[in-house]
Amino acid sequence: MDDLGYLITYPTKANVIIVIGSTETAIKYFNKLNRRKNRILISISEDGSYVIPLIGETRGGSLLGSMISDLLGAELVLTSFFSQNVISTWMNFYG
Repeated sequence: MDDLGYLITYPTKANVIIVIGSTETAIKYFNKLNRRKNRILISISEDGSYVIPLIGETRGGSLLGSMISDLLGAELVLTSFFSQNVISTWMNFYG
């Protein structure tokens, strides 16, 4: 992960939490952490076919989820009205 520019950190310090597995597992894991404002929670299905920003969509979760889904070739599932109206993919900015 270091070669790719990513750092795995202790989850209580992370601003973005990405969980691979069921949405139920992601929410249970997130609830066990100390609650801190401005966190983003993104769930990726086990087979990598769905990316679901669950918490923090309006704080960049939908854009980050869009970037991840584009990279994985997965379907982005948006859960808030706000993000469905303002979503842009990274290709709109860099393509």
